[in-house]
Amino acid sequence: MKKTILIIVMSFISLNTYAQTLNLDQLLYIVKQDVDDVDSYLSIRKWTFNSSEDLGDYNTKVTWNFSPNIYDSEKALAWLNVKFYGDGNNWLYYQTPSKETYTVIKQKVLSYGMKKISSGANEDGIYSTYVGQNYVIVLSVTKVEGNYSDVSTNIIKIYPKTDYFEYVASGRDM
Repeated sequence: MKKTILIIVMSFISLNTYAQTLNLDQLLYIVKQDVDDVDSYLSIRKWTFNSSEDLGDYNTKVTWNFSPNIYDSEKALAWLNVKFYGDGNNWLYYQTPSKETYTVIKQKVLSYGMKKISSGANEDGIYSTYVGQNYVIVLSVTKVEGNYSDVSTNIIKIYPKTDYFEYVASGRDM
């Protein structure tokens, strides 16, 4: 009986973690969609809408989270921001505590033959930037101050290639 209960609990935990995890192919799919399609796609996976912000000129930033803390709306297991631009060149920011998810995404970036164009460290953490045929992907690991200790968080950013290089050329930070 105890084994059965343990198996059920472990299965639930595995399903819950699986729902939160987004892989590179899913992120590349999401970055190409409109806000309604992204919301539907994430809702099926138990993500919830968190906020939206008008960026002007028909541009919007929308945030979703997975497993939000009911006592503190600033905390959740994972976050996804998508900046929706009128021209369809959306930007994506995915934050996950899962080192395994980060590693799988990095391996997929490399398997796609994306070329590393920079890497380094700054006050936020360490990062690597990869360029592919259509997108630039920035992978980073940062420290986040917690209540009892600092924890690492893994961030994946996806930009349309042309937007990224225009921003860099203009001296603006991504």
